[in-house]
Amino acid sequence: MGEKSGDQHEVEVVVLALVPEFHQVVVKTTDGTRYVLNRHTPGVDLLKLREGQRLLCKVTRRLPRVLNAQAID
Repeated sequence: MGEKSGDQHEVEVVVLALVPEFHQVVVKTTDGTRYVLNRHTPGVDLLKLREGQRLLCKVTRRLPRVLNAQAID
């Protein structure tokens, strides 16, 4: 069952922590919402990310999750 376009929005996030042993990256929005990117997140190579880097992520509103991400700096 797909997400409706109204259930999605874009947010700017900052890489908060790299967790290489779990192939994950924790990111945070300006309002404090945290998301986790993993090796299945389209658009980014986790190995090339660094703490403090800014990303633009498409996320869902219901059952919050990242649909895709891209580096913006």
